[in-house]
Amino acid sequence: MDVGRLFGKEPPREEMTSLRAIVDDFRWRFPREKRDMVVVYCEEAATLRQAIKRACASRAANGKMSNHQSRVPEAVRQTFKRALLDVVDEIASAPDFDALHEIADRVKPPGIGPVTLYDVSTRIAARLALEPTSLYLHAGVAQGLRALERATGSAARATDGIILAVDLHDVWPEFASLTPDETEDLICTYREVFPRLGEEPE
Repeated sequence: MDVGRLFGKEPPREEMTSLRAIVDDFRWRFPREKRDMVVVYCEEAATLRQAIKRACASRAANGKMSNHQSRVPEAVRQTFKRALLDVVDEIASAPDFDALHEIADRVKPPGIGPVTLYDVSTRIAARLALEPTSLYLHAGVAQGLRALERATGSAARATDGIILAVDLHDVWPEFASLTPDETEDLICTYREVFPRLGEEPE
């Protein structure tokens, strides 16, 4: 997502020179209903099987496809759907998000990358009321984290591409008001804004 283009349409209400200001801007600009609407659609599914089908289709109730999956071939998403449905009972018994993500990772077909794996897992998890408790460092999130670390001179300990939320909050307490999934969205979306941290307001 090009946050600069969004700023052009609707400028920030304050200078983006502090992490608190960035978090405030995120909460104002991206309320839950404006983020991944496929998550809401899956959460409202009548059954887990239906949620899995919706998660892999990557379309919200209005039929709009998530931009993250716009380049993932339909055939690949269908294969992923069938693989997940084959282990639906195991998914239903997953004790937490990390376990669900591991199941999805194990059965994913070639062509399903880390972003789609995470997105589909998050959508299915919503139906099961399982919230991520860690930050998964895929694609833009990893880029954003590196930009944040350079801008602040601080770093959170990552293990196998995952940072526990509690460890993240120890380094950047400003994120404590966000869920790990929201923090993932913020770090990815605002990765080009982080270099402004510490600048003097104009």
